[in-house]
Amino acid sequence: MAVLIKPAGVTAVWGVVTAEGDTFAAAKVQSMSVKHGAEQEPLPDKQGETTGLAIYDAKDELTVEVIVETATPEPALGDALKVDAVEGIVLGSEKKWENKGWKKLAITGTKFHAFPAAT
Repeated sequence: MAVLIKPAGVTAVWGVVTAEGDTFAAAKVQSMSVKHGAEQEPLPDKQGETTGLAIYDAKDELTVEVIVETATPEPALGDALKVDAVEGIVLGSEKKWENKGWKKLAITGTKFHAFPAAT
């Protein structure tokens, strides 16, 4: 069962989705950014001038800051991460602060376009 935070507002859910559709936690989203990118390699001609560009390993990098109850566990590396319509795999988590039963987490995740869905 997810933690509900009042008043109702924007929520984020992360963690492994069970066969019953349950997830580990819900949170109040403080900020979110999504960066779309890919690796690139210039393709020079014999004179060294770039005449082409190899673009590969396309990915979306998600960073989200959330406030959750202190008892809520941080997502583990490799957990599925889904905020709104953006999803990926958790690659990092940082506790920013904790006070009076609440804590703020900064969670980073990546969705590799060539990789199967994280959920």
